Amino acid sequence: MPRPDACSPGARGSIDDPTLNCLHPVGNELVRHWRSLRPGDGFPSEDAVDPNAIRAILPHILMIDVVHNEPHNSFKFRYRLAGTEVTRSYGAITGKFVDEALRPAARERYVWVLDRVLGERLPLRNIGYAQLIEQRWQISEVVVLPLVDGDDINVMIGSIIRWYDDNPPPTVQEAWTRQAG
Repeated sequence: MPRPDACSPGARGSIDDPTLNCLHPVGNELVRHWRSLRPGDGFPSEDAVDPNAIRAILPHILMIDVVHNEPHNSFKFRYRLAGTEVTRSYGAITGKFVDEALRPAARERYVWVLDRVLGERLPLRNIGYAQLIEQRWQISEVVVLPLVDGDDINVMIGSIIRWYDDNPPPTVQEAWTRQAG
């Protein structure tokens, strides 16, 4: 599936990072917890996630259900839970499907990331642009980690961090370079 160009003002794009080397401590804490739950090379189950162990980052956490769309033999993604900081940035999305909760450009980016996690069976970190409820574009770092029921990815846990106006967002390339440095 091609990378959606619509996720970026000025065609600056987004960058995927399966190494999960996050810029923000929230993403790193979520990845640390998720990795501690992994059974060998497999993915942890939803039941293994301990909210008390990640209490400090819960405002930035998302739980996303993978819903099989029978007539089309495809999948949709529904926000089961959105932390308070996620809700502040993106509105009341809990209980909504991604395709009805987000603006078109952001929706295309997030569905592309979620499809990739599901289809390629890999955890993923993505840096790119997001259009917030106040219709401003901000750079965001998204982490999406699969959780399983048996062999099937049925839920994803993730975090979203955005750069605020008092800390001007870097371009995607600058964010990537900061991480490498």
